[in-house]
Amino acid sequence: MILPSLAAIVGGLCFSITESIYKNISENKYSSFAYAFTQHFLNFLIFLVPSIFIFKLPPFGISYLYLLIVVGIYFLGNALALKSYKTIDISNISIIGNLSLVINFLVGVLFLSEPSSVNKLLGIVLILVGVVIVFYERKKITLSQGFIAAALSAIIFGLRPFFDKMNLTFFDLFVYTALNNLGAALLIYTLPQARKDIPKIFSRFKVKILLSRVAGSLGYFLVYWSINQGNISVVYTNS
Repeated sequence: MILPSLAAIVGGLCFSITESIYKNISENKYSSFAYAFTQHFLNFLIFLVPSIFIFKLPPFGISYLYLLIVVGIYFLGNALALKSYKTIDISNISIIGNLSLVINFLVGVLFLSEPSSVNKLLGIVLILVGVVIVFYERKKITLSQGFIAAALSAIIFGLRPFFDKMNLTFFDLFVYTALNNLGAALLIYTLPQARKDIPKIFSRFKVKILLSRVAGSLGYFLVYWSINQGNISVVYTNS
C-alpha cells in the first residue's frame, strides 16, 4: 500500500502543476470548454501512442456505460473547474476541491466496502469546516459563481474514482485514459464557441499548455495505477 500512496502523492503534485498553469492562462474572454478541450485532446494524443501497441477492448457491456459516465464527469467537472479559475484564487480552489475527498470517501465506504476509521472521519469534518470558512465572508456565507463552480466541480470529480476503478478492471490503463479523454474532447468540440476559441488559446499559450499536459499525463498514469493497486479513499486522499 505504501507504493500506491507514494505514486498518488507524486500524481497529485503533477496535477497541482497543471492547475497552476491553467489558472495562469485562464481569461474570461475565452470559453472554459475551449481550455478543457486543450487538456483532453492533448491527453488523448499522448496516451494514444502506447495504446496503439496494446489496443484491446472488452466485450460490449457495462464497461462502456461506465466509460460514458466518466466522459460526462470530465466534461462537466473540468469545465466548471476552469470557470472557477477565472474568478477565485487557486488557494481557495484547492480548499474547495477537497470536497471531492468527502464524496470519494463516502463512495468508497458505501459501495466498495472500504474500511473507515476515526482519523478518516475527523479528516472529513476538518475538510467541511475548511470549505465553510472559505465561503464565510463578512459574517455571512457568500456564494459567488466561482465558488459554486469550484464546489460543483469537486463534487462531480468526487464520483470519478469509483468509475475509474470499475473501468480499470475492464480496460488497459493507457487505452482507458486515451478513450475517456477522446470522448470528452469530442463532446466539447460540438460547442460552437469552444471551437472558435480553441485555436486562439493554443496559439497564445501553446508552450504552457504543452508543459501542463506532460505533467498532467504523468499525473493520470500514476493516479490510475494507484487506483488499480489500492483503495480509492486512500489513493485520492494522497493525490
